[in-house]
Amino acid sequence: MIDEIVQVQQGLLRGRTGHHPQVRVFRGIPYAAAPVGNLRWRKPQPAPAWEGVREAADYGSRCWQFPRLGSASFFAREFTMKTVRPLPELPQSEDCLFLNVWTSAQSADDRLPVVVSIHGGAFCTGTGAEGQLERENLCLRGAVVVSFNYRLGVLGFLAHPALADEAGDYGNYGMYDQIAAIRWVRDNIAAFGGDPDRITLLGGSAGGLSAEVLNCSPLTAGLYRRAILQSSGGIELSRGEAEQAAREFVALLGTEDAAQLRALPVEAIVHAYLLSNYTINRDQRHLWVPTVDGTLLPDFCKTIIQSGGMHDLDYLFGVNRDDMDIPEMFEMARTWAQAQARPGRKNAYFYYFDRRMPGDDPAAFAYHGVESWYLYDMVAENWRNLGQEDQQLSERMQAYWSNFIATGNPNGEGLPAWEAYEAEKPGVLRLGLAPRMDERIDPTDGEECPHVPWVKSNYQ
Repeated sequence: MIDEIVQVQQGLLRGRTGHHPQVRVFRGIPYAAAPVGNLRWRKPQPAPAWEGVREAADYGSRCWQFPRLGSASFFAREFTMKTVRPLPELPQSEDCLFLNVWTSAQSADDRLPVVVSIHGGAFCTGTGAEGQLERENLCLRGAVVVSFNYRLGVLGFLAHPALADEAGDYGNYGMYDQIAAIRWVRDNIAAFGGDPDRITLLGGSAGGLSAEVLNCSPLTAGLYRRAILQSSGGIELSRGEAEQAAREFVALLGTEDAAQLRALPVEAIVHAYLLSNYTINRDQRHLWVPTVDGTLLPDFCKTIIQSGGMHDLDYLFGVNRDDMDIPEMFEMARTWAQAQARPGRKNAYFYYFDRRMPGDDPAAFAYHGVESWYLYDMVAENWRNLGQEDQQLSERMQAYWSNFIATGNPNGEGLPAWEAYEAEKPGVLRLGLAPRMDERIDPTDGEECPHVPWVKSNYQ
């Protein structure tokens, strides 16, 4: 096992043994300065150094959460585990820019492939302290795994011109946080036995949407080698839409002066956000999401992808059969696959997860996020009493993902063949109890969990 104490650029860190004895975990590492006071609504600044050994036993505070109305009940039920308790709820704070590292490396010379996991939550909730990563299964399969927090909601995505910096940029603070975290990983992960030249982004839902934006941003060129996008689809705003939302929100705060906005107590911002759910955002639109700002994101992702302007990387992506906005989401993935299939570009592997949950209740579907049970080795914890065939699907999915993370190719011994998408042979892997390639998937076969009406309008 790697040493308990490691040296990173800011100083020494002391980790702990993970849930498995061969895993070392380092939690609550600051990757940027606390975005408070005069640093609120600014791009992230470098994390300060510390003296002595910093204890890395506990997760750092999560960002203040900005949930929309009625968006929790479905997932609260579906992701209830049989025996594993959820992680204790972390305190909320503006001082939230922390990351976490799990490693099974024996030494810093191992140079294992690296996974940077971007959490979901519609850009308004979530944390890098995800219980599924505590399973450590991807780490046990040979990857160094990193997760992180980023600024959410109005703290992360308020695009008001009064907040412009010296370069004229404003908004997208949460995305700049993500870039800062990836840069920290590139610069420091070798100390944990990771290979900075083999970094894979992994994101589902808003994490997948984040990876989509990052793959379309000129600011991330060369920072990582591969990307896995699960149930992404593009919900970014135009600059005009984002500015209008920001002006309406700032009116609730009573000032457009940047210094005064940064001096407000965070509780006043949270209160204004709660009020906004009943005033400027009664229809629960996605107002606090990435913006086409001309710097971090030059255009809408779909436009960039159609032109082939996204980074030329190894890609693995897909959707679930009954996902949110499934026809649109499937078409976005197909557009990406077609663009990546142009001559001379790297491979794209496209999946369609079609294992519907057993049961006769209204939510027995291959719903948004259901693949997490399988990817993170949690089948035995599912309250629907999934069987041996589901465990086999989980083993295959973990192997596909781990192989891709290591080599850029998901295929391996004993696995059903997963062919790269080609213009002449547009194959998609039907990822179910009997995986197989299929060139004729009809995304309208999915039903978008029709008996759970909020799902479509609360796309995460």
